Amino acid sequence: MNRDSPNDEVKYIKFATLMFLSFLLWSQQSVGSQQQAQAAGNNDALLAKCTKILNYGEQQHLYKPSKLDAVSTLGLLGDERAVPILVEHLQNEENDNLRLQITKTLGWIGSTNAVPALENVLHDKYPLLRQQAATALKDITGKDYEYDKTGPPDMKKLREFIRTSTNAADKTTESKP
Repeated sequence: MNRDSPNDEVKYIKFATLMFLSFLLWSQQSVGSQQQAQAAGNNDALLAKCTKILNYGEQQHLYKPSKLDAVSTLGLLGDERAVPILVEHLQNEENDNLRLQITKTLGWIGSTNAVPALENVLHDKYPLLRQQAATALKDITGKDYEYDKTGPPDMKKLREFIRTSTNAADKTTESKP
């Protein structure tokens, strides 16, 4: 390119600038792809580690990652591949606190694959778990779900019932000759 005239010099500068910007755009896309691939690899490793902790870890631990930590991490990851693992633990876990966290996590992930398991939890014996399942289902489906809102008997009412029953029984035995 001949740069003898001022007009040619402007064209050259525009051409060089365009080439430089094209290079920058290409390099950003290349780096972005590498970062996405690296993030996907990190998710795979994290998913595997959390699954191992869920299968073999402790419920709670002061210094090591626990099952509760693994469940929360899976929820923050938001990876739908975690749903079958979480559903399995939701159905087989005995600890109600861990089941509550799993229910929350399934709501965070938002996968429709969790809906049948969460609908089963609506009939659980644990009232807070039923409530959380309804919340998670609403987050996933946008629909309100009915569930039994009653829980364990109110202790004041239970004590009052026992006291009045005991008083009535005492009066009955006092009236017998």
